[in-house]
Amino acid sequence: MTKTLYLMRHGQTLFNKRHRIQGWCDAPLTDLGVYQAQVAGQYFKNAGITFDAAYSSTSERACDTLEIVTNGSLPYQRVKGLKEWNFGTFEGESEDLKFESARLQPSYSSCKKRKASLFSWYLTVVLWLILLVLGKIIGN
Repeated sequence: MTKTLYLMRHGQTLFNKRHRIQGWCDAPLTDLGVYQAQVAGQYFKNAGITFDAAYSSTSERACDTLEIVTNGSLPYQRVKGLKEWNFGTFEGESEDLKFESARLQPSYSSCKKRKASLFSWYLTVVLWLILLVLGKIIGN
C-alpha cells in the first residue's frame, strides 16, 4: 500500500506580515493566513485527497492552519518535536537586523545570497526533523 506524505507550512501570521522573527513566539494568523489555509483545504477537497492521520507542531498558528484546512473534521496529534526553533532574544525582532559598522554592512546581493542559502539549509533541516519525528510516530 502506498502512502503519501503532505507537508504544509502555517498560513501568514502577524509576525510574517511585520517581518518579525518568530520561533516559539506565537503570532496569530492574519486574514491572508486564514485565506491561505482555506485555499489549501479547498485544493485537497477538489483533488479528492483525504487524510488518514494529521500531525501539527504545538504552535497555535500551525494548529489553526490545520483545523482550517481540514474544516475541523480530522482529529490530529500535536507534536512538540515539530515546533520551530527558539531564537531567544531575537524573537520578535526585525528580520532585517542591521550591522552597526558601515564597513561590516554587506551588499544587497551578498545578503540575498546568504538569505537564500540559509533558507535552503533551514528547510532541509526542518524537513529531515519532520521525517524523523513522523517515522518514530508511524513506526510505533
